[in-house]
Amino acid sequence: MTPQIYKLWCVFSIERERFAGFYPQISRAILVVHIGKLRPDSKLRDLGYAIVEDLQIHLSSLLADMSLANIIGIIRHELGHLCDTNPYIPNTGQEQLADDIAEFVSGQRIYYDKNDIQTIIPAKYPRPQYLHR
Repeated sequence: MTPQIYKLWCVFSIERERFAGFYPQISRAILVVHIGKLRPDSKLRDLGYAIVEDLQIHLSSLLADMSLANIIGIIRHELGHLCDTNPYIPNTGQEQLADDIAEFVSGQRIYYDKNDIQTIIPAKYPRPQYLHR
């Protein structure tokens, strides 16, 4: 395991345990790390996504080069998606709901930094309207 993947795995493990205290099914969640971009057409801010049905969180290894506040913010956001049992439908507010679930579990709000990437350091809140909802 590379140092980048290990860093992501450690944060994921800690946060998964925290979320499993409220949503027991999350204890079965797994992490999949993609080396480099998630997809060839991914934008800079596309660093993670969740597959709710399979309890999977997919992260780009590029996330490991970001601040710990960003890593925590993105992992919590994606875990929030896994806790939301409604099927994902774009532009229905489920992106903000994932942030709200993360805030409920952790007691810390999810903000958006100058690059519109999730963070736990106070910045833009709520999720900017121009991002997919």
